[in-house]
Amino acid sequence: MTGTLHKQRKVQVQWDAKEYFRCLGKRNFGLQEPFEASMLQGFPPIKLSQYLLPADAARGGVIANPFVVTDIKNRVILWFLPGVFTPSRQVSIQIMIAFGEASLIFYRMPLGRRQMA
Repeated sequence: MTGTLHKQRKVQVQWDAKEYFRCLGKRNFGLQEPFEASMLQGFPPIKLSQYLLPADAARGGVIANPFVVTDIKNRVILWFLPGVFTPSRQVSIQIMIAFGEASLIFYRMPLGRRQMA
């Protein structure tokens, strides 16, 4: 089943993304229920069901049209672009990323170890 976004292609959360990341901090690793509850209260998640047509939402519709999620200051948080990358293209991207990571590791090695590889 395929749903469509109701009347708009933009979804806006009612919070500031920079403030979210500031509150999240660098050392948040999950399993901190009070912290996670306060984050959910201060930065509520997107309720995409309100953007689906009622008939599609009632049937558990899937959003198949592209849309953008922005924060309250119009900063893009997410682009949803279904079908942009075919499965074979996704595999090619994953291979290139793995190749790039391997190259970075190789060039960070001391010179003596590179010659042995």
